Amino acid sequence: MKKIFISMLLLLAFMAAAQAQAPKAQNTKELWIENGSRRIYGELFTPQNAKADGPVAIIAHGFNGTFDFGRNYFDVMGRKGYRCYTFDFPCGSVRSRSDNNTLNMSILDEVSDVKAIVNHFRKQGHQHIVLIGESQGGLVSALTAAELKDEVSQLVLVFPALCIPENWRQRYPRVEDIQDVTELWGVKMGRRFFEEIHDMRAFDIIGRYRGPVLIVQGDADRVVSMDDSRRAQQLYRPDTRLHVIPGAGHGFKPNEFQQEMEQLEQFLQADYDFVKGADVGFLTGQERRGVVFYDRNGRERECLELLKNDYQMSAIRMRVWVNPRGGDCDKFALLAGDCVSAFPHKCGLTNVPIDTKKRKKLGESLASQKKECTFAQSY
Repeated sequence: MKKIFISMLLLLAFMAAAQAQAPKAQNTKELWIENGSRRIYGELFTPQNAKADGPVAIIAHGFNGTFDFGRNYFDVMGRKGYRCYTFDFPCGSVRSRSDNNTLNMSILDEVSDVKAIVNHFRKQGHQHIVLIGESQGGLVSALTAAELKDEVSQLVLVFPALCIPENWRQRYPRVEDIQDVTELWGVKMGRRFFEEIHDMRAFDIIGRYRGPVLIVQGDADRVVSMDDSRRAQQLYRPDTRLHVIPGAGHGFKPNEFQQEMEQLEQFLQADYDFVKGADVGFLTGQERRGVVFYDRNGRERECLELLKNDYQMSAIRMRVWVNPRGGDCDKFALLAGDCVSAFPHKCGLTNVPIDTKKRKKLGESLASQKKECTFAQSY
């Protein structure tokens, strides 16, 4: 019975990947991304209203799927100004343009591929990145978000097959039971695929991502249990959305897919319009006392640059005192410290020194010139 269930899981995932695909849209181009020796083929859609450093959606297909299905997302994402990158996992499908040798299919390699794609777009200046994954691509996207954490702005899981590791443990209880080649519905998979996930506990991993999450699933899904999606919802942060589509299975019909798009549009709008900020009023005092800030990789970074680029913060709260004790939060710190460093163009500046003493001199100069900063007037 378990064997039949596993076969049915992959069959339905295959059928879901083969569902109706949107035609190629305008404003698209082929884009190859390197991940070590792996070359990832994909299609980048850029809407006319896209900003140079605007948000990007990375769309991951399911088992034996291809990049084509991701075109279905272009319309909704484009209206929101999102670029979309839909791609073929190397070895992820018999029709993959990246590499169609499915004997080398690997969940861990696919996680590595998504990380490489995120890194590619972040290097291009795109800080707001959304991962969208369907079925097996949902598992991969969830695992990737758990690793990258704050580098992923939002996560969308569509009938996510978080059950894959557990299902295959039922098929192969012991590692020594795993066959060299397992063929399912014309797709040959090598031993490595099963060895790597044999001891994986997906539900112990995915909750490490603490950003906003949307999960969409049908209540007639015979592949992914609703209990799994409810469990995932509890592992993510409290405002995680689980939208259940009545009667939908593993793969949505046109009217069901429209429901998904409506939920996706609301989800994107709600979080992307939310202002993220921090109180940095005492930053110059902290710097003077030798406080140093580091990023997640242990590299020393300037605090505001770190908040702005790594944590997507777009607002700061400042304070200024007439006669501050210890000299913290005076007008010089306000003018030449945090505000100017974060938004130098507002004061007509092109280069602001990080050194605290040099910044204080700059503040004195600005004050003597009675130079106004448009953003500082309301504080």
